[in-house]
Amino acid sequence: MKKLLLSAFVLFTAVISLSAQTVDEVINKYVQAIGGAEKWSKVQTLKVEGQIEVQGIAIPFTMQAVHMKGMRVDAEFQGSKIIDITTPTKGWAQNPLMGKTSLEEIPADELKTKLDELDVQDEFVKLQGKRFNRRIFRKGRRRRCFLP
Repeated sequence: MKKLLLSAFVLFTAVISLSAQTVDEVINKYVQAIGGAEKWSKVQTLKVEGQIEVQGIAIPFTMQAVHMKGMRVDAEFQGSKIIDITTPTKGWAQNPLMGKTSLEEIPADELKTKLDELDVQDEFVKLQGKRFNRRIFRKGRRRRCFLP
């Protein structure tokens, strides 16, 4: 009986001492790791150079953006130049692999899907202290949390 009570007590204290991080704690930790909200809120321009790997083929790209004013992505694949330009009111694309050999204006519905990309300031910085729908992903399951 004593062993059973002792085991139950140990299990109970172990469960109580376990505490999962809240979504806010995770976001705050991330924001601090990238330099803090104050510094990120001052970012007005961003340039990213890298490569995308598609089916084992590396495609180099350059992305340049001015906060909420415009963005340009340049890539080259098998000698073909791919260009994507987005502004708040218009967008243009050139992708010879998709039949667009010169810059062509993109349709309004496609532009609408790209407007979020004009925000170069880190999206998690803006999440601090706001009430909204946050999604948590755990081991392949998605769970929605509504937190203040």
